[in-house]
Amino acid sequence: MRLIPYGNLRDAAKLHHYELRRRNMVRDAGKEPNPFVLERWMVNYARHALTDYDQQRHDLDQERYVELRTATLNAIADTYPPLRHECERQKRIQNPEKEPE
Repeated sequence: MRLIPYGNLRDAAKLHHYELRRRNMVRDAGKEPNPFVLERWMVNYARHALTDYDQQRHDLDQERYVELRTATLNAIADTYPPLRHECERQKRIQNPEKEPE
């Protein structure tokens, strides 16, 4: 996992999300998110931009994909402790029948 300062992660996640929304012509593309939404954006950005998650996930069966996603979310939580709660939330959504680690 590539490490960038927390503030830079926050800014990069916002810019990335706004750019995606602008590309899709969403009107509120520049609207400031609430803190929970921003944490979701940050975890998603970290997963896709700061890890090799996207390169590894192709051609995986469902079980291996869940393992990869869980390991990636654990790495993000360990690297950015303020995002741990959001990482746990995303793990619960991905695998609701399994208790969080």
